Amino acid sequence: MLPMFMDGGMPDETRFRDAIGNIIRSAAQRDGHIHVFGEMVALLCAQPHACINTPGRHDAAIGVERYFNNLQRFVPFSLLCAYPLDAFPSAADAAMFSEVCTLHTNVRPAESYDPSASLDTLQRT
Repeated sequence: MLPMFMDGGMPDETRFRDAIGNIIRSAAQRDGHIHVFGEMVALLCAQPHACINTPGRHDAAIGVERYFNNLQRFVPFSLLCAYPLDAFPSAADAAMFSEVCTLHTNVRPAESYDPSASLDTLQRT
């Protein structure tokens, strides 16, 4: 599905609505409220940077997250996402990780969480 809406390493919202949006809209019209698993963001984060002048993979994933959120304004569906822990390998990725968490209604911690930590820390573990 990614090639259907990517352009130069970044997602294009019009192409996203035409490709992904039409599929989700059709399923929701037929079946009511549906659940969608957003594997594409994890796939984008797993891709290495092609070159220094290519937009970052995290920026592309954030774009897709925003496009899904925009689509939810018009189509009833729940979006479930899963990012691999190695998508944010260094402290330099903390701002991106925080932005990903902000774009989601709920964030579940990894199995290695510390149950005595604050709720915010648990959700970002």
